[in-house]
Amino acid sequence: MALPERLRLIGGTGSPYTRKMVALLRYRRIPYSITWGDPQAVLDAQGIAKPKMVFHPTFLFESETGDLEAVCDSTPIIRRLEREHAGRSVIPTDPVLAFINYLIEDLVTSGAPNICSTTAGIRPKTRTMPVPYCRCLWM
Repeated sequence: MALPERLRLIGGTGSPYTRKMVALLRYRRIPYSITWGDPQAVLDAQGIAKPKMVFHPTFLFESETGDLEAVCDSTPIIRRLEREHAGRSVIPTDPVLAFINYLIEDLVTSGAPNICSTTAGIRPKTRTMPVPYCRCLWM
């Protein structure tokens, strides 16, 4: 399925995932337009069905039926853009490096935020690293 003239997404200015995906689109030179705001409110206003979990950024892709489909998870979006848009790839061509790339991205996007947020409340009172510093490591 061909990409539209401009890729549409809904993002938050403070969202590290929105920053990541905007950086990807800029690097790959994929034209895009972004709506800043709450994805749920924007999707409701446009009458687009919401995905199971709505978070930043939310991409709007054309489905097989021609309707707009909201998609949120960044890793499948990156894979989809790799398939549908040629040039300036961000995934290594070597299968071993591509797998390592996938593992690192999965750890950073799902593991590191959980580690920082769940261990913040159970550290001993003698901790040397303040909690905000830990939360900034993965941004």
